[in-house]
Amino acid sequence: MSMHRVPPKTLDELKTSRETRANDALAMKEQQLRMLNDQNVQLLRNLDSVEEDANAIQLEKIAAENDNRALRDENFRLLSRARTADAQLSSLKTEAVEKDKQLRVITDQNSELLRLLETEEAQSAKLSAENQNYSNELDLLKAKYGTLLATAKTHEEMANRAAHEGQVRAEEGRVLRLEIDQLNKQNQELKLKAQVELEALHEQLRVRKEKQYQLLEKLQAQDRVKRLAEDQVTPGRDSQSPPQRRE
Repeated sequence: MSMHRVPPKTLDELKTSRETRANDALAMKEQQLRMLNDQNVQLLRNLDSVEEDANAIQLEKIAAENDNRALRDENFRLLSRARTADAQLSSLKTEAVEKDKQLRVITDQNSELLRLLETEEAQSAKLSAENQNYSNELDLLKAKYGTLLATAKTHEEMANRAAHEGQVRAEEGRVLRLEIDQLNKQNQELKLKAQVELEALHEQLRVRKEKQYQLLEKLQAQDRVKRLAEDQVTPGRDSQSPPQRRE
């Protein structure tokens, strides 16, 4: 019974399998790099949004501080007017007391000074009316001053809250920057590692291809030598019977 020699195909299959595994490893590394790049883009967008919110809060804080400064200036002006009114009222009271003393002196004097006394009383009544007007104006100024103080306190509280929120947003922005820096560092390390692994895989493939080519050439040379030897051993066999080949 004759034996037929099968051509060697296992080397090609082995080469194809190894190249497939190497390509799968490269594809997985590229997918990981794309995921890290997407995460970095999203973090940068979040950081831009936080910085915009912090800038808006800072502008609101500046506006509130300007309003508070204007209210303080108005309060100072009203307080100066109130002090001036108090000084005038005190002066008028002093004058009224002096007039009363003069009136008592005039009353103790002779009746000829009665007309002067009536004149002084009329002036005193006029001064009292003016004093009442000043008192009413002072009450109004005090009420307005109290309202302005309450408004200034409200604006100050709003400014404090805005400043606190700005600090919170700034802290969040700092944390996001640290996370982005860490991710960038990890991304760079992964890129370097993937590059090294990719170069190593290329080198391994190159070495394996060279070894496979050398082994294939060696097997082909051995096969040629074997065939030549078989042809030299069986030259005198019957030409009708096919030559037998051995593995």
